[in-house]
Amino acid sequence: MLMLHGTGADGLSFSGMQPHLSKFFDLLALDLPGHGKTRLGSRSRSGNKAMAEDIKKLLDDMRVTPDYILGHSAGAVLALELTKLLTPALPKIICINASLAQFEGVAGWLFPMMARGMAINPLTPRIISASLSDERIKKLLEGTGGEINEEMIKRYAQLGRLHEHVSGTLLMMAQWDLTQLLSELGHIQNEVVIITNGQDLAVPHKVGKEAAQKLPHAQLLALSDGGHLWHEEAPQEAAALIIESIKKGHPNG
Repeated sequence: MLMLHGTGADGLSFSGMQPHLSKFFDLLALDLPGHGKTRLGSRSRSGNKAMAEDIKKLLDDMRVTPDYILGHSAGAVLALELTKLLTPALPKIICINASLAQFEGVAGWLFPMMARGMAINPLTPRIISASLSDERIKKLLEGTGGEINEEMIKRYAQLGRLHEHVSGTLLMMAQWDLTQLLSELGHIQNEVVIITNGQDLAVPHKVGKEAAQKLPHAQLLALSDGGHLWHEEAPQEAAALIIESIKKGHPNG
């Protein structure tokens, strides 16, 4: 099982789930390019298509083809991008609070433009990093919904103090473009489980619901509780639901 975290996180986002999932799967959790302590090969390869291509290159170098891909938020986008690159293999995809929506209206060009401008200035990531106190990190995390614990605050604060990580996050935001992927969801033949959480303030439930309606072989699991980082809030519960959904298989349509 390949595990792909979301924007601004790292592979340790899945650490709470790993003891439970490792009973059933061999696990490979990555730091995405520019995130955590992973160096960017090129500052121009932080978009979703380029990241997926670079992850595929890594898998090829490791001679690994995943049977399952678990993606959270932006990591779920990358999981779906990889389905186009891993054929004829058809790994099963599990998406937690998948960020499968474009910014709307003015935000569609303003937010990436702002991120691009900040990423270009080499001083900006250092300034942002220096300003990310534990209290500010706590407020940012609480803004995603759900229950935030001290361990999560500590880990994200450590990440926020790595200015290279902040730079990689800004570059990812600036280069992200879902136009092609969203238009191609109906062609994806992989079995897909889409999990949404009712208290997620970052990605509304309707985003996952609309994606599930477009995917030919999708199962939607809509939970009433849990925030955007549900898999970190309740890792044992998240792992159990994933294992159960895989054991049951996924109905067509």
